[in-house]
Amino acid sequence: MISTSAVNRSSTDACSVFTRRSQWDYVLNDIEDAIISTNTTDECCLYYATINNCQAFTFNIVYYLCVPKASIGTGGNYDVQGETDYRPIISTMMQS
Repeated sequence: MISTSAVNRSSTDACSVFTRRSQWDYVLNDIEDAIISTNTTDECCLYYATINNCQAFTFNIVYYLCVPKASIGTGGNYDVQGETDYRPIISTMMQS
C-alpha cells in the first residue's frame, strides 16, 4: 500500500515544511554533493531542512542513504525501499 501523509510534527520543528510519502522515490534531480548516510528519515529531514535548494529527499530504508532532490520532477515512482519528504508548495511550483 502506498501512502502519503503529513508527519505529525510541532510547528517549531524544522521538518514541518515537509510532507512524507512512504514507499516512494523521486527519480533524478539529485543534489549529488549533499548525499549523506543517516539512521532514519527524520535525521535526513533535519539535515535537509536547512538546505535552501533541497525541495525533497529520498531516504533508502535498506542502505540508510539520504538523497536530496532539487525538485520532485515528474512526481516519482513506487519504491518499496524509499521514504520521501517534499516541500509541497515549492515542489509543485517547480514542477510547472
